[in-house]
Parts: sequence; structure tokens; C-alpha cells
Amino acid sequence: MGGMMTIITLGATFHAMVISLFVLLAIAGGSLALLCACVTVIYIGALSIAIFAICTVTFWTIVAILTASGWIGFFCTLWLVASKSYELGRQFLTVTGSAIANYADAWHPPKMQNKDSDWGFIIHRRLCTDLHIAAW
Repeated sequence: MGGMMTIITLGATFHAMVISLFVLLAIAGGSLALLCACVTVIYIGALSIAIFAICTVTFWTIVAILTASGWIGFFCTLWLVASKSYELGRQFLTVTGSAIANYADAWHPPKMQNKDSDWGFIIHRRLCTDLHIAAW
């Protein structure tokens, strides 16, 4: 009977060891599953924060670029309008000054500074030369 008791005790001990191993594996698996779940939650949270930060930075960058482009366009338009207005004003003043000068010259006879520039004198001298007449 002593041998039989030893075999039962050994069987019970082996059975307890196997059950204990299964319980240990179940606990380790559960702990590992819980650890993986926590790591997944942390990863998803970090990814969400990164996506939010990237979207925010992208949005404000687009807003800044559009604002800067608008101001650059405004100043370019302002420069273009100012330069064209200057050119138009200068052209108007040139035309007006030219018209005033021509109007004033129409009321005053031209002053003869150089007799050679007088066409009548040139023609008269040419005729006199061709006819062999002494000019003046």
C-alpha cells in the first residue's frame, strides 16, 4: 500500500504542477494581453496627438501663406497703379505743356536767330547763285 500511496502522491503532485503551469500561463498571457492593450492605447493616443499637431500646423501655415500672398499682391497692385499713374500724369503734363507752348508760339512770330535757318533766305540765295546774281 505504501507503493500505491507514493504513486497517487506523485500523480497528484504532477497534476498540481501541470495545473499550476496552466494557471501561470493563463496569468502571463492575460498580463501580456493587458500590457499589449495598454501599449496600443498609448500608441493610438500619441498618434492622435501627432495628427492633431500636424493638422494644426498645416492649417496655420496655409493661412499664413494666403495672408502673405494677399499682402504681396496688394503691394504689387499698389506699385503698379502708382507707376502707371505717374506715367499717365507725366504724359498729360508733357502734352499739356506742349499744347501751351504751341498755343503761345502761335501768337508770337518766331525769332530769327540764324539767317541760315530761314528757308526764304536759303531759297533766295540759291536762286541768286543759280542766276549769277550777287546775293545781298
